[in-house]
Amino acid sequence: QGFVPSIKKVKHSGQLLARFSLKSMFTKKWKPTFWVAYGDQQLLFFRNKADFEECFTNPFLGIKEREALIKLSVDFVSDIEPEHVDGYNATPTRQKSYSRDGNMNHFKLEKWYKTGPSICAAFAGKNENEVRCLRTIICEMINKSPQSVKHDPQSDTTGSSHYGASTSQRSEYSAYSSDYSKKSSNTRGGGSSAGRSGRSKNYN
Repeated sequence: QGFVPSIKKVKHSGQLLARFSLKSMFTKKWKPTFWVAYGDQQLLFFRNKADFEECFTNPFLGIKEREALIKLSVDFVSDIEPEHVDGYNATPTRQKSYSRDGNMNHFKLEKWYKTGPSICAAFAGKNENEVRCLRTIICEMINKSPQSVKHDPQSDTTGSSHYGASTSQRSEYSAYSSDYSKKSSNTRGGGSSAGRSGRSKNYN
């Protein structure tokens, strides 16, 4: 069964620079990404907010089309089920000067195997709080997962938890579901049928 999104499960979101592919790692080129914390154990990364909205709100997309919009999906529970996988680790946040981008804060997400670590992705941004927010969410998802590789999120954070706390920085999409439901109810019964590119604002 393919990915069927529910906007109600989006807890946090943000925008950073990222490196996902081996090519971007070698060329050291950063590309924008829009990320969402989906449920309690999954992170989804998109090229931009428009791709996220297309993935989550267009009911006319097929499974392959929808999944193609996701640049990277990390599930901190199901991804570590194979015996040869130990788990994930987020490296400490550090500041570095880049020739093209200037000073930025960055960290890496590593996937650990029995044979050692592999870089899953790298993230960076000029706003330190935005970078630390994503890292804190990753660390707390790791600590809630049944993996053998653990990393203490308190070692690299200074404030309250960004994940699962009422005082955390919330995504604008935390209210998406109710907002879309209102818009959908206002148009029911009178709108013409949409084509394949149409959008439903109540896709759950």
